[in-house]
Amino acid sequence: AWILAVLAKDAKHLFEFGTCTGKTSYLWARNQPAGGTVTTLTLDPRRLDEYQSEAGDDRTAEQYAKEESRFSRFRYTGTEVEARVVQLYGDSKQFDEAPYVAGCDVVFVDGSHAYSYVVNDSGKALRMVRPGGLVIWHDYSPDCPGVFRALNEMSARLPLVLVRGTTLVAY
Repeated sequence: AWILAVLAKDAKHLFEFGTCTGKTSYLWARNQPAGGTVTTLTLDPRRLDEYQSEAGDDRTAEQYAKEESRFSRFRYTGTEVEARVVQLYGDSKQFDEAPYVAGCDVVFVDGSHAYSYVVNDSGKALRMVRPGGLVIWHDYSPDCPGVFRALNEMSARLPLVLVRGTTLVAY
């Protein structure tokens, strides 16, 4: 949480794949410069059937993604920073990133940990981040095989860095 909060200090446009409780969005909105915005995407809790698993995806990752999408009130709801947060609902595979291309200072990939979603969300994140910006992934660990596999594959073509003592990977 401390690392994510610090990343917001100089970031006006932050994007998050995977809202869950809204903790990251809240931390970012509290710590970013005046006039900044946080955009966060999660499955609509009333439309969990939109989730699109693919062959080879971990079913446990699907269950967690749906469980983490059950929220309709978030940590930022009703706070002084709520107006800075743009809450989007939908499946990230259907999300059109075009309005955000090369416009985000930081993109956080922490949605579904199923391999096909990590690949999808990562590709979109890399297009959305501005030159000189930062993409961060959460849960890089053998315990999250979809994240682990996707990032190991991406590391063959991208200079990814594991943040020591965490499960965060940065580009």
